[in-house]
Amino acid sequence: MIFGLSLSPKIALREFHRKPSAWIGGVAIVASLLLAGLLVAASVMTFDSTREEAIAKAQEAATRQVLTETSALKLATLSVVRGERGYLLTQDELFLEPYLEGRINALKTVNRIEQLVADYPAQAARQPLLRANVREYLESSAIVINLMREGSGEAAVDRVRSGLGRNAIEEIMGQIDLLEEEAHAILEQRMQRADAAALRTHRFIELLGLVGLLLLAVGSVFAMALRRSLEREAAAFDKIRRFAETDELTGLSNRRELLRSLDRMIGASKRSSRPLSIAILDIDRFKRVNDTYGHPAGDEVIKAVGQVATQMMRDQDVIGRLGGEEFVIIFPDCDTDAALAACERLRSAIAGLPVLIEDGAAITVTLSFGVSRFGKGDDRTSLIARADEALYEAKEGGRDQVRLAA
Repeated sequence: MIFGLSLSPKIALREFHRKPSAWIGGVAIVASLLLAGLLVAASVMTFDSTREEAIAKAQEAATRQVLTETSALKLATLSVVRGERGYLLTQDELFLEPYLEGRINALKTVNRIEQLVADYPAQAARQPLLRANVREYLESSAIVINLMREGSGEAAVDRVRSGLGRNAIEEIMGQIDLLEEEAHAILEQRMQRADAAALRTHRFIELLGLVGLLLLAVGSVFAMALRRSLEREAAAFDKIRRFAETDELTGLSNRRELLRSLDRMIGASKRSSRPLSIAILDIDRFKRVNDTYGHPAGDEVIKAVGQVATQMMRDQDVIGRLGGEEFVIIFPDCDTDAALAACERLRSAIAGLPVLIEDGAAITVTLSFGVSRFGKGDDRTSLIARADEALYEAKEGGRDQVRLAA
């Protein structure tokens, strides 16, 4: 049916040729205007997709800054913890150096985080509580140090055992986790907007493919450009996802992903009544490595431990870096005897492994382990706390050993 008449293609074409040139010209002008309008609309949508992609990349950079500072705050907090514990155990003033440095860095990092999240109400609202938690812990640790300096060692130990410091640390780490989750949520929303803009552009370009041979040729160019854009966005999103889930130095699961995996495995263990064990391991005297050979050498040691652990553990085991020189291994469907044996094998392997550094020197280190098994009434916090206590006992008992939590 053409112009209200049922005609064969040949008759329709002949009738079309018979139309006045002005009429044909008018149709051509309308078609040209339609084509121009579609091309302009496609250009506008492509520009919008590019703009959203640029905003998403800027948000990615901002998220990286926040995650970098939250990692720095974790490291500063752990530095205060190790300095406090080291001084508590040895009364060696050298342990106060990382302790004092950690205090300074913790407060500076809180200030930087506040500046980075000032434009995000949900994150900014958490900063007063985070600052208060950090100050609370620093005050608590200062009391312990002062008690030791005054000769009240038993009072200092009692205060540490009371759990006040550990509770403050858990509050700090919890606030950091929430801050990181909110940063990822903001980034994910921006990425979704970028994806939605790219998807709208893709569909519009597909529509252009229905308009004649010329529009089809133009549409194919836009489709190729869009595919490349989508591939770049997909690659960028995958990179962000890997950044969010893995430790940059070792490639292992980071703290956030490690705790997520532990929560999943705890749920599976509860449902199936299958055993679940975890181990927290720490590189012994790691500060001495950094002080003697430099931080790059320390990084090589951390990477070597991660690589050997990955090679020696089962495929279903989850290995992650908790922070600094501390790692966690999650053993699903594994009782304590098997977990202890696996840790002992890893401890022996690391003790006999020379780590080569840039200047050709070979470093050997040892590991201390704390192992706990998920039991009735346990949750993630208690399971980790018991493993951490066993690790502390291993350190206190001479290091280079595996201890089972009570």
